[in-house]
Amino acid sequence: MDQAEFLAKVHAAIPEAVPFSPGKEGARGKGGYILLITLAAPVPFERKALGAHSLTGRLLYVGSARGGGGIAARVGRHMQRGKGVRWHVDELTNAAQFASALVLPGGDECSIVARLLACGAFEAAVRGFGSSDCSLCPAHLLRPVAD
Repeated sequence: MDQAEFLAKVHAAIPEAVPFSPGKEGARGKGGYILLITLAAPVPFERKALGAHSLTGRLLYVGSARGGGGIAARVGRHMQRGKGVRWHVDELTNAAQFASALVLPGGDECSIVARLLACGAFEAAVRGFGSSDCSLCPAHLLRPVAD
């Protein structure tokens, strides 16, 4: 699946998502976001609670930005290279060949994940990844369902 096809599947499930731009209206506010991550080479990932995995290819990470600086601050941090690992996804964004984001001002991660899973084009990439404090979602890291 190429980048355009990947993005088209996301937009089919979440048509109101808009490309991230730090200066765009709504980016400074609170809301949800979808990171589109491409890992060209396998990235080993291991956590006691999640087990050992090797992640590669196209992935979606869904998050919410509720703190100061809103969506722009959170997504801006995710896009930085070489940052310290604060969240699980930092290991992936540090290794990403390509990362971009879509934002949903006022949105929240769990409703975004539910819609992406309900469309049938995505599945949990690693059960519990990014959702350790969430009782609703199987994961906040998704991958395309294999054709």
